[in-house]
Amino acid sequence: MPSAGRRTRLDQLLPFGYIGAALLLAVILLPSALRPPLQQPDQSGAFSPNAPPNKNQTLYAGAHAADSGTFGGTQAGSGPGGSTPSTLPPPPQQQGNQYSACPYGVGNPPRQIASVYAPPCAPAFTGNNGGATSPGVTANTINICYLMNLTGADSSGGPIPQQETSSEGGVARTYTVLMNYFNSRYQFYGRKMQWYYVSNPSGSNSTANAYARADAAKNTYHCFASIEETNADELDELAHDGIIAYTLAQVPESYFQSKDPYIWSFTPSATSTIKMGVEYYCKKLAGKPPTYTNDPTFNYKAPRKVGLIVYDLPEYGNMSGYATSLLRQECGVTPAKVVTYDLTGSGSGTQGLSTDVVQLRAAGVTTVFYLGDLLSAAIFTEAAYSNNYYPEWYLPGFGGVDTGHIGRDYNGYEWVHAFGYSFYEVPRPDEETECYQAYHQIDPNNDPDSGMCNYMWGDMVQLFGGIQEAGPHLTPQKFRQALINQPKLPPDPPWHMAGGYADDNHTFPLWAAEIWWDPNSLGSDGQPGTYRYLNNGQRYTFGGWPSGDDPGLFHSGITMAPGS
Repeated sequence: MPSAGRRTRLDQLLPFGYIGAALLLAVILLPSALRPPLQQPDQSGAFSPNAPPNKNQTLYAGAHAADSGTFGGTQAGSGPGGSTPSTLPPPPQQQGNQYSACPYGVGNPPRQIASVYAPPCAPAFTGNNGGATSPGVTANTINICYLMNLTGADSSGGPIPQQETSSEGGVARTYTVLMNYFNSRYQFYGRKMQWYYVSNPSGSNSTANAYARADAAKNTYHCFASIEETNADELDELAHDGIIAYTLAQVPESYFQSKDPYIWSFTPSATSTIKMGVEYYCKKLAGKPPTYTNDPTFNYKAPRKVGLIVYDLPEYGNMSGYATSLLRQECGVTPAKVVTYDLTGSGSGTQGLSTDVVQLRAAGVTTVFYLGDLLSAAIFTEAAYSNNYYPEWYLPGFGGVDTGHIGRDYNGYEWVHAFGYSFYEVPRPDEETECYQAYHQIDPNNDPDSGMCNYMWGDMVQLFGGIQEAGPHLTPQKFRQALINQPKLPPDPPWHMAGGYADDNHTFPLWAAEIWWDPNSLGSDGQPGTYRYLNNGQRYTFGGWPSGDDPGLFHSGITMAPGS
């Protein structure tokens, strides 16, 4: 989900239906301070989910908030570099119609930019790039649209300015700086990107409004590609309009296949999370007692009883059926209870989420297999606590609950029983992340919007890398082939995400690291409450998870990438 900006990374994963009503419900029901701990059996006595949530670093704190600081830098301490004026880097060397290949290449063999997710350095280009090879592409320009609702949301629509202004907020400034960064470093064969923000003037989430917004990307801004958050209708229409989109939505692979070659993601698909989630459950949890909790009503001499909480919209297909079928097939486990929900409604929707938890408790569920979104987890955990129900919370990499410091916003009694795995990076302090370092190469006096860095950086690197690798005669089909042709990125070192694309895989992550929630360890922001990554963040791919409990679970693990 996804976890910075208004979430704290890359946290990278939200399902469709991440809407204003859910945000309102979560804020209303969110505890102002996490409660004192229950005594944990067979776990560290240092556990204390007492720490208050850090709202400045979590999803509720500032999805629409601007960063502080003034462009141009005459105020000491306004950002890295103090009062040093902001300057653009030198552009790639141009001689006539020749464009240098890799003026900022890093690594051996060199990558186009200093990102582990970047494409290899492009060869030098000279000659005719084909001109208008596709809608949204001219001899000089590639148009890119942004359709964001929380992270990266801007109040005004239209072209992103080429230069920063003193009046713009942190989100607008981040768009400008990063557009300049990628234009000055990637090889676009004589073209430059022009970015556009497609506004949602009515604020409505209706299907008609979503279609109109996506159609504006085609008819008003003439975009070749886009970065879109999680709105199902917008994605459908972007694909219908022939616009490539990178999305945060964790829909099944079948959805991506139905929109080929237009919809892609840097976050895992629902299919991947369920497939790996069942493997982990069957190898490590099935047939054993619920040892990672202390609910006094559980029978600790009997095997776990698993229950599913599943986000349910048509675009997600039958996730509950797929997960249930795989559990039976792989290890003979039948869920004791399956509850599904969506985020429609307001008060009645809140009551429905609470009722779901009551149903799990009544069915004797000891272990919640969580396939829900990161906002609703705040409501589910509050409802569980209110009903004196303390299950294990098993996190199979879905919905963003495994990212950043988001666990601070869930009921502390409950989340000390949270564990599973994450496809995302082991955290680092903001200033050490690729996005912050890239931003500061262009503007050393300010900081980027943290939500955009946490949730959108990977999409940008991958989308623009695919455009570079597609070559001068840019089309959606060549973009597709460029993604599939790129070598898989292995988990070496294991702090970063690892994966790649294939004909039957439109989402990047293929490897995950085991995690558990520690309310006492300091996170990458220096505040208590973070996930710990076992075995120095070692990652496993499909079919590779070892069987049996890991002795480090709820006892050891790193909280930040080595060297941070």
